[in-house]
Amino acid sequence: EVWLSRMEGLGLRPRARELLVNTPLRPQMVPFDDISSYRGVFLGGENPGWVFSYKGWVVLHRMVTEGPVESLTPFHIGNCQRGFVEASSFKSCLSIAHLQPQQKGRWTSLECFWPMQRVPLLATPHSLAFHPVQRTYTVVTSVAEEYKPQLSELMNPDDPEATSSLQKVIEAYEKRSVPRATQDRYTVSLYTADHWILLDRIQMDANEAVIVGKAVQLSKEDRSVQYGTDDDELNLRLRKGRETTTLQCFGSAYVVEEDLPCRGRLLLLDVSPCISSRRNDRKFLTLYHEPTKGPVSAVASMEGYLVIAVSSKVMMYFYDWSTKRLIIAAFYDAQFYVTSLSCVKTFVAFGDIYKSVYFLRWREETRQLMFLGKDFNRAETVSTALLYHGSQLGILSADANRNFTVFSYRPEMAETSQGLILLPVADMNIGGVVPNFLPLRGSKANPANKYHRLPSDKSALFYATLDGGLGYLLPIDEARYRRLSHLSRAMYTEVAHPCGLHPKAYRIFQGERKQRFPHSKYRSPNIIDGDLITRFGDLDRSLQIHMGHKLGMRSDAIPAIMVAIDSELPFF
Repeated sequence: EVWLSRMEGLGLRPRARELLVNTPLRPQMVPFDDISSYRGVFLGGENPGWVFSYKGWVVLHRMVTEGPVESLTPFHIGNCQRGFVEASSFKSCLSIAHLQPQQKGRWTSLECFWPMQRVPLLATPHSLAFHPVQRTYTVVTSVAEEYKPQLSELMNPDDPEATSSLQKVIEAYEKRSVPRATQDRYTVSLYTADHWILLDRIQMDANEAVIVGKAVQLSKEDRSVQYGTDDDELNLRLRKGRETTTLQCFGSAYVVEEDLPCRGRLLLLDVSPCISSRRNDRKFLTLYHEPTKGPVSAVASMEGYLVIAVSSKVMMYFYDWSTKRLIIAAFYDAQFYVTSLSCVKTFVAFGDIYKSVYFLRWREETRQLMFLGKDFNRAETVSTALLYHGSQLGILSADANRNFTVFSYRPEMAETSQGLILLPVADMNIGGVVPNFLPLRGSKANPANKYHRLPSDKSALFYATLDGGLGYLLPIDEARYRRLSHLSRAMYTEVAHPCGLHPKAYRIFQGERKQRFPHSKYRSPNIIDGDLITRFGDLDRSLQIHMGHKLGMRSDAIPAIMVAIDSELPFF
């Protein structure tokens, strides 16, 4: 970047700078033929964007900047090949930049709905955890390798005949007279966030499968303060103001055979800088690794504590930095198998493989996990998340029937038996199994600076399906919901749908659910189909005006709502 204090050497005098800052901004369109091998048009103004031409159709991408962009022109030199130069009076600078260049072994594409870069890992990825301080990614991958059975692991000293037959099978296996078997070998790798350079790698044991991996926030507790001393008020006061640090937590399971019980292992890793010839080199530092009595199926953090799910039990720990061990604080027994954990402040929601969703609360004064409510319907819960909007909190569940269900804790309602029964307030079928959610905090407008947004009091959930789909869920206010709900009903009949299929029938809840609240006002889906609403912009102008008059609103009010909703998403 070349700042205004240095622009005089480029011929920009003080009078010209004053005119540049005070001149009203005019939107402009700048065509280009070769910026990072792309063709298209740049849209300048207060909300700049890029329009790329690709195989006869166009793709629009928003440009995230700290202010308006007055002008742009292609720029090509040795240090910045096929780049561009942009001028911004808000930042008072000229910027020389380029789009994401094509790198060796990587593939970057801007012809998608979102910009995409494919990084070859040469393995199957399973989970991804980001360290915000060290700017690194921890990736769990697996590679299929040939299975080599060991006679010492399979032999039974009490049965010599079975041992002899096993030995013959192993000899035939080594002679390749029988089909070869494979097993997955898991590895935990550390990469830089900027260029995906491999920094460190930990190989897991044989027959050990990593089930879950996540970044957790654990407290930096004073070594002199011991948990469970006589001065409980002092411990509580010190823990409420404690600092937290980011650690990488991984849970695994040893899958051997049916005759042996399934065991697991819990692994806590820290990313620390190290001295080497490479700049900003980081390595793994193992803080804790101990076996567990069952598979570690889910991990989360809450108020500086570590919450894990071991088979059918939810356990809560805090990390003792002096002894390098985990000390249990509370536990809760589930029914079958816990598949996911979600925590917000002192609330915990977890999903069971057969018994739907449970809702708990942590009481630090009494040091226990209190049961608040659950869903009494039978559902194969795959993942859960907590969604908040102001003072309202929703419990989101994704099941194996590809359904989204939002529950609410309402102890004041008589139908919920003082809150023991979670109230379903919204549901929708999304057409894919969601293995995990990524919670993000929403954004809102900044009155002092319209180009810088502030965090809001609502959360957004980003999710991916096993079929390769991406989506998000965002809470909206009542006025926007009513307008978009009326629009979706109108588009059911006014717009031609592919193959004549009705979108409402596709989004109906699939599976069995007992109607415990037959007279409740919450029986409606209460979730807007975003895929259907976005098709409003593809309609011709006359049909948009006709539908606007039918709904009693202007035709440009719907795009304004969609733009406002898009600005609340903190993805980029």
